[in-house]
Amino acid sequence: MGKWGFLSVFFLFSFTGIAQPVEIPLYFPIHEQTIQAVAQNHDSTHVSYGPLYSNQLKNPTSILGFSPDSSKRKTWFGRKFFDENLVVLDKPDIYFTLDLVFNFTGGYNASGEVDDFLYQNTRGILFKGYFGKKVSFYTSFIENQARFPGYITKYVNNQQVVPGSGRVKNIDNNGFDYSMASAGIVWDATRFMRVKLGTDKDFLGMGYRSITLSDNSFIYPHVKIDFWFAKRKLKYTLNYALLQDLVRLPKGETPESLFERKAAVFHYLSYKPFDNFEFGVFNGVIMPIDPQGESASFYFNYFMPIIFWNSGTSNDYVQRSGLNLSWFITEKLSFYGQFMVDIKSFDSQSFLAGIRLSDLFTPKLNFTFEYSTVNSQNLTSDTIATYSHYNQSLAHPLGSGFDEFLIAGNYTFKRLSIMARYTYANRNLQDAVYWGFLDETDIDNPGLAQTKTWSQVFTAELQYLFNPKNGMNIALGYTGRKSGLNNVFDQTNYIYLSFRTSLRNIYLDF
Repeated sequence: MGKWGFLSVFFLFSFTGIAQPVEIPLYFPIHEQTIQAVAQNHDSTHVSYGPLYSNQLKNPTSILGFSPDSSKRKTWFGRKFFDENLVVLDKPDIYFTLDLVFNFTGGYNASGEVDDFLYQNTRGILFKGYFGKKVSFYTSFIENQARFPGYITKYVNNQQVVPGSGRVKNIDNNGFDYSMASAGIVWDATRFMRVKLGTDKDFLGMGYRSITLSDNSFIYPHVKIDFWFAKRKLKYTLNYALLQDLVRLPKGETPESLFERKAAVFHYLSYKPFDNFEFGVFNGVIMPIDPQGESASFYFNYFMPIIFWNSGTSNDYVQRSGLNLSWFITEKLSFYGQFMVDIKSFDSQSFLAGIRLSDLFTPKLNFTFEYSTVNSQNLTSDTIATYSHYNQSLAHPLGSGFDEFLIAGNYTFKRLSIMARYTYANRNLQDAVYWGFLDETDIDNPGLAQTKTWSQVFTAELQYLFNPKNGMNIALGYTGRKSGLNNVFDQTNYIYLSFRTSLRNIYLDF
């Protein structure tokens, strides 16, 4: 566990008496169920800025992990394996659960790369609960060893981070060792204000991707405050975060050089005039943190709780602003869209549009169609000036310089489900080098007279859910990938079997 993990856990548990709004995971199948519940129940909940909370919904029992305890199995093992959390304490003023978190995956890459056998070995714990009716908490820790297909291995070696999962240490046979600790405390201070202190991720949008803020990168310490106004038709979110890139500063008095750090503030103002329509304005600003200290004006601007304040008072920071739209046309058909622009230079304009079809022809058959595009940027080696954290984009996994089309579908029958997802992307080569997907030597080939390439990824899984309380399942899956750079990447044909708990998104479809 890195020092941020230890500090966050210590700091969070040093607080006493704070939350009961239970946080709903950002994991896409659960996020999709949450959105369907909002549409079907005509909730007034603002759905775009997640994670959402169970006490915001009229009926959260249809969401994975939030159904009532109703096991009729007679044996302890049967209840714990199929229906209940591993450990449960349920008292009038306190409730908590403890579960094991794991992912044991083994598979074979039929394309015949050097390391044919691939694996994921994850072990950890998840502890969560609440005090009274206003305070909830959670903390988790996971340790991992893994060996990935070639295109992911190349990315990890370039960026020294597993997508969304932390810094790595190299182990034998092209494997990696990495860990992650997250934690959070949430306090419903009043009917109109919620405060969260945590080390985790956020997601802005209603789709699979986001071009404003997503859970693509690593966890980060942050304080998030939500306010509601005008009979809850207006919602204003302040998010103060501490980010860093894996670039060492000059060595000082510490035994090890510190990483380059930066502060970020994300403001989002949303308006929901009707139960089926939400419109929002986003502003994100990233500021460098001088290890020797900063001027008072830095802190004054950073903490100002006024959207666009920082963008209007300085031109020295990373500044992104955009629009977000969510529209439930019917209970089964929804449309969502985003637009974002770099308001310093206007050289980065982003656009995303998606359609979701729920219960198509039969209950629990869902489809998502999504298109996103981000202009190529004038990227430099100065990571302070990049919309990133831990060498990864804070928004879309591809970073910049791409057009991507995505189609995803899933069908669930009782505890059995099938999922398929396909992405096709055209990508600018220089942007792909900057974000770690390629090396500069890959595109220096004199015979390569092109500035763009393409990639496509297809993933399918057949899954059986053992326990809805902790997401424990077994899955048989396939990932296939092709690229326009045959001189760099072999084709991937990865077949795998997983026994795991699925509670978070890992974006490997790039």
